Amino acid sequence: MDSIKLVMHISNDSQESLKNLFSSIYSVLDTVKQSRVEVVITDRGVINFLKGNVDKYTYETIMELIGSGVKFNVCNI
Repeated sequence: MDSIKLVMHISNDSQESLKNLFSSIYSVLDTVKQSRVEVVITDRGVINFLKGNVDKYTYETIMELIGSGVKFNVCNI
């Protein structure tokens, strides 16, 4: 398989959920070099991301992932 598109979903902002999400993204990026990853943020996660209420680790990890081509989208529902 040459490429894969993976859409991941996050609906809360707990540190454990975010660390699991980031770990999954890095695993996909390491395993499938031609992968495209998109993260959809919904529910409570949206509020904190829009307000900028994320810790330094989360912010830096998201910026690193964006630099690697990962897209972060906010659900409009």
